[in-house]
Amino acid sequence: MRRLFQIVAASAGLLFVLVSTKVLLEDRCAPLTSGIHGALQQRDVQVFLLGSSHTRQGYDIAELEKLTGSRDFAVAYDGLDLAGMVPLVQVLLPEWQRSAPRGPRILVLEAYSADLARTPELQEPRLFFDSPPRTKLEIARNYLRQHPHRASTWMDLWVLAANRGMETIVTYPFLHALMNGLSYNGGYEGKTVAGFPEGFSRMRVPVTGETANKDQTEALSAMIAIARQHGVTVLLVEPPMPASVEAEPAIRALQTEFRQLAAEQAVPFIQGADNFPTDDPSMFADTNHLSTAGRDVYTEQFARVLSHLLHSSSGRP
Repeated sequence: MRRLFQIVAASAGLLFVLVSTKVLLEDRCAPLTSGIHGALQQRDVQVFLLGSSHTRQGYDIAELEKLTGSRDFAVAYDGLDLAGMVPLVQVLLPEWQRSAPRGPRILVLEAYSADLARTPELQEPRLFFDSPPRTKLEIARNYLRQHPHRASTWMDLWVLAANRGMETIVTYPFLHALMNGLSYNGGYEGKTVAGFPEGFSRMRVPVTGETANKDQTEALSAMIAIARQHGVTVLLVEPPMPASVEAEPAIRALQTEFRQLAAEQAVPFIQGADNFPTDDPSMFADTNHLSTAGRDVYTEQFARVLSHLLHSSSGRP
């Protein structure tokens, strides 16, 4: 029995060392041209776009830079909501201001209305993998706080720490080089996404309710406070969605809530669907993402707003 106990203790100790080493060092295997790890390698970023796949597919970063003359970087993870953005803002804004002659001037927060009502959730494990250890700790703390009564919460964190991202470590540097070649400053590079072929007028998105989740609104307030502390202007922006989605009562109600939250915080809220051909199927890849053609049109429209803001003495669009 004593021998068995020693074997179990030694195995547990070895497992702890291996997992700890993975957690402390894995972000060094993350891509250099996308995600939080890529962002931390940048200097002199003027426009920081933060959001989910809507942000990644909604903006042509290279074209946006060309049209505005600014240095831009997008950090986008699938399903990233406002609550999930907070740890990234906490680490990136101070780091950029320490390492660059001037920090970012504008923070573009994705205001995806369908996510405003939902309970915070970490949908893409790559966010945890890419993050430096101090940000991993903040992500874990937030996850425990936001899911206090769920039996699987600790198991979820264990899986993140022990299992997720192993394929990236094993295939490094091949995957590292591949992913770096497919993105530019956090946006897609050379990727073509076709328009929606059929059923366009029937498209809908799942929405959990018509009232904002408290964790999401508190996260928004926290990010705006951090940005102001560092002299950064905040823009709330919702990229365009198909007309049938934009017309959903729940979506319209949550967009109204975003406008109210923006007004309370004295920050601009920009509705990407305004003056955008939301009834054109070629502009959308699916229910809530732009096609390549839609991305080109929207990037040009947003560039006009961004250029005005960058060159406005008042700092407002």
